[in-house]
Amino acid sequence: MSSADPQAERRDTRPPHVTVLYGAGSPGDARYVEEILTHAGVFYEAPDADHGPGELRSIVVVCGGALGERARDTVARHVVSGGGLLCIGSTGGLDGLLGVSAVEQCGPGWIEACNDTHPAAVHASSPLHVFGGVTVAADSADELATLHGRAAVTWRRHADGHAMLIGPDICGAVAHIQQADTVVGDGEPAPDGTAPLDDGILKAEDGVVLDWERDRHTVHVPRGLFPGAWGGGAAPPHAVGPADEPHPFPIFRDPVADGLREVLLRALLSLASAASVPLTMLWYWPRGLPAVGHISHDSDGNDPELGAELQRVCLDAGARTTWCMLYPGGYPPSLYRQVRDDGSEVALHYDALEGAGVRAWGRSNFAAQARWLRDMTGHDSIISNKNHYTRWEGRVEFFDWCVDEGIRVDQSKGPSKTGTIGFPFGSCHLWKPLDTDGAAPRFIDAYCLPLMTQDLVITAPAAFAQVLTDAARDRYGVAHFLYHPAHIAKEGVAESFHDLVNYARDCGMEWWTSAELAEWEDARRGVEVRHGELAAPATLSDATVLRLLPNDAEREDRRPVVERYGFRFEQTVGSLAPS
Repeated sequence: MSSADPQAERRDTRPPHVTVLYGAGSPGDARYVEEILTHAGVFYEAPDADHGPGELRSIVVVCGGALGERARDTVARHVVSGGGLLCIGSTGGLDGLLGVSAVEQCGPGWIEACNDTHPAAVHASSPLHVFGGVTVAADSADELATLHGRAAVTWRRHADGHAMLIGPDICGAVAHIQQADTVVGDGEPAPDGTAPLDDGILKAEDGVVLDWERDRHTVHVPRGLFPGAWGGGAAPPHAVGPADEPHPFPIFRDPVADGLREVLLRALLSLASAASVPLTMLWYWPRGLPAVGHISHDSDGNDPELGAELQRVCLDAGARTTWCMLYPGGYPPSLYRQVRDDGSEVALHYDALEGAGVRAWGRSNFAAQARWLRDMTGHDSIISNKNHYTRWEGRVEFFDWCVDEGIRVDQSKGPSKTGTIGFPFGSCHLWKPLDTDGAAPRFIDAYCLPLMTQDLVITAPAAFAQVLTDAARDRYGVAHFLYHPAHIAKEGVAESFHDLVNYARDCGMEWWTSAELAEWEDARRGVEVRHGELAAPATLSDATVLRLLPNDAEREDRRPVVERYGFRFEQTVGSLAPS
């Protein structure tokens, strides 16, 4: 692709800028690259492998196995003439183009950055957990990161273009961390006693695949009113010493899967910047927001007085929230009306903890409890659910149950122990699950909204509000906290609620309901590129469009410039209309 070619120049300046190709024998979860790109607002084309690669966009992403000979030749010409190449999980048979050799399959481990200047690697301050892929010998390529002592991420300038390899299968790792292992029994408890998963209750955490030692970090915060342990976990060393002095708490402080997503996105942006391509992204949030917050409430006990007290706290704080209602009983109809009048959401809190009758785990029981809530509230639409005690069985089939009931968001993937607070499933972003158990990979049309922690003061120190909000904001995601009505009248809880809401606002974040998150995400994902322009099925107000400013770019107007993922973007906020 020569920069002197006017057709190429016009193609490069208008989206889409990315072509995704799959090699022969690609694993099913290689397709998770599509979920990562779609959620990040990166527009791409994925041509049918049976028809060849066709016309390539500025950056080519190759996932899975080796490309056929014709496709390899096409990609090689593309790079030589100024295009960008990114191979993920394998070399795609393009070893020479990448400048690598001695390709070896690798097992689980941690990617460690070894280059502190390249924009694709400079952010990776902590090693990132992966579960397979390849490592190589970097012959004529620069080594950016290692795994098991060998080159894992490489960068090479080749003729007028650039070629980059991410040898570990980071797309499969993102899916694996988020979706976790199939839950059929108790998970392995944390060696330090802070997360006793072997409690005889099948729950989301029983499938966690992150490492207790290497994927958690110890944060030091005052214990305050927090008693020191929760969920049956060990109290020492948390309960030792004065409450107002810093105490050590091992938690999943960093969202590992989101860190892996960022490796991919920074790689694309590095290639685009090197080729002076103004890559266009539809930002996660409207009005250029850096992130958003979400608070949910589980109605355990269904006490109407405590429910009313929490409703007043939410109203005083000016926070719209999501109320997950536990079967049976519920609240008086007047409280449901008040919650909705406040702009908040009524959702389901599926109870499979009791284990008997309609309160046992099962598709028909889930449907029965959803019908109960619709009858109780007089509303046909339920958008969100969280499972009581984060109950879980299987891997992703529960999301199909949600689809059957019209539920767009499940919030069950989160902690029930002190030692799993934070990001035990690696993400603070909405994500769609990928079912790889069938004949072909299949995305399930529902979202997971990960939970970071339950009630501050009761289940975690109040100081975690800032620790976790900062972590979600740094990854541009959703800071999701849970407050039970059952605890709102206890000392310090309402105060921590107000402090949390105000802190996030000071960080430039807004508080949204789960239904609002789903509606916005659905609308974003409906945006398409038509004739080089972004178009929405229906008018999308306050959309934030980012246009990469390559290092040598000259700005043509006075639009705001923001930094995202370590790169400079021209930001435009406005409405996207149907074409």
